[in-house]
Amino acid sequence: PQQAWPIADLNMGLSIIGKLEPGKPTWEDNNAYESPGIRHRRCDASNCLYPPGREEAEEEGPWQLLLCSSCAARGTHRWCSNLSHSSTSWECNACAGQGTGTRQ
Repeated sequence: PQQAWPIADLNMGLSIIGKLEPGKPTWEDNNAYESPGIRHRRCDASNCLYPPGREEAEEEGPWQLLLCSSCAARGTHRWCSNLSHSSTSWECNACAGQGTGTRQ
């Protein structure tokens, strides 16, 4: 019975790597899931309006860079996506659907 389980998993396309031991998972020891600390820092609007360029942003105001609230892989300056000064979140077209970037 103990060997039948891994074989059944292999038949379903699953593979078990290594042997599970009691205790904490190995990724807790080697920080495999630690955040790389890198943040997206670019305006991905089709037409960036910020005079210093896509790679620049201000801490607040119309030129603050907002990251997509769903994926954080894309960003926009508030004014480049026609967002109000009070907007605190935004969703990119890839997450919201083409042509439907969300203003929140």
